[in-house]
Amino acid sequence: MAESTGGAATGGSVASGDSSSGPPPEDTVTIEEVPEPEVTPTEEPPVAPVSGQPPVGTPVGQPPPPNLSSGWTGRGSSKGRTEAPNIVGRIFEPLLNFQFSVTIGPAVGIPISYATDVSGLDFERDYIEHKYVGDKFQAFTQMVPGRIKYQPVTIKHLFSVDPIMWNWFLAHEGTTGNPGNYTPLSYEFARYPVTIIAYTRDFVPAVTWFLNNAWPYKITGPSMQTSSGEFSVEEVILVYDSMTKASNLLADFL
Repeated sequence: MAESTGGAATGGSVASGDSSSGPPPEDTVTIEEVPEPEVTPTEEPPVAPVSGQPPVGTPVGQPPPPNLSSGWTGRGSSKGRTEAPNIVGRIFEPLLNFQFSVTIGPAVGIPISYATDVSGLDFERDYIEHKYVGDKFQAFTQMVPGRIKYQPVTIKHLFSVDPIMWNWFLAHEGTTGNPGNYTPLSYEFARYPVTIIAYTRDFVPAVTWFLNNAWPYKITGPSMQTSSGEFSVEEVILVYDSMTKASNLLADFL
C-alpha cells in the first residue's frame, strides 16, 4: 500500500511540474502575427478632356498634340457621329449638294431658273507611256502626263417658257436657219462662259467652276405624262474648251 501511495505522489509531482515540457491544454489559443500587405501606389487615370478643349497637361498657349490613332469615326461606330481626329489645323465645313446656282454669260450673267441638277464636272489627264532602254540595256517605262480631257456637263432645270436654252442652241444655225449649217451669227453669241457656284449653309459662295467657251450640243425636252403630278424637266448637255475651278474661301486662310 505504501508503494502505491508513493507512486501516486510521484505521479502527482510530475503533473505539477513545468507545463512547457508537455503539450498545451486543449483550451489554449495561439495567435500568430500576420504581416500587413505592402501597398503599391497607383497612378490616377487620365481625365478625358471636354470636347473642344486640349488634353489635360497641355501647356497653356500651345496647340494640343495630334491624335492620329483615333482616326475617323464613322456613322456606324459606337460614337454614332462623324468627327475628325484631333489634328492641328483648320477643318472646312462640307458643302451641301442642293445649294448652287448656274449662270450663262460674262460678268453677272443670266441665271438658269430652277436648275435642279448639275453633273459631269469631271476632268482627267491622259498619260503617255514613254518606253526606253537604259545604258545597261534595261527596259524602262516612264508615264508622261498628257492633255487634259473635260467631260460634258449636264444641267437639268424645270421646264418653263424661258427660251434662253433654245435660242442659245439655235445660235449655231446662222442667218439661213438651215439645220446643220455651222455658220453662227457671231462667235460671242454662239459660245458663252458658264459659271457654276456652290454655296455654304449661309449662302456664301464657296467653290466656283468656270466653263470657258461653252455651247449646248444636246437638249432633251420634257416628258409629258397625264398620270404624273411632277414638274416637267428639261435637260441640256454642254461642251466647252476648258474648265477653271476656284475656291472663294481659301483666300482668307492662305
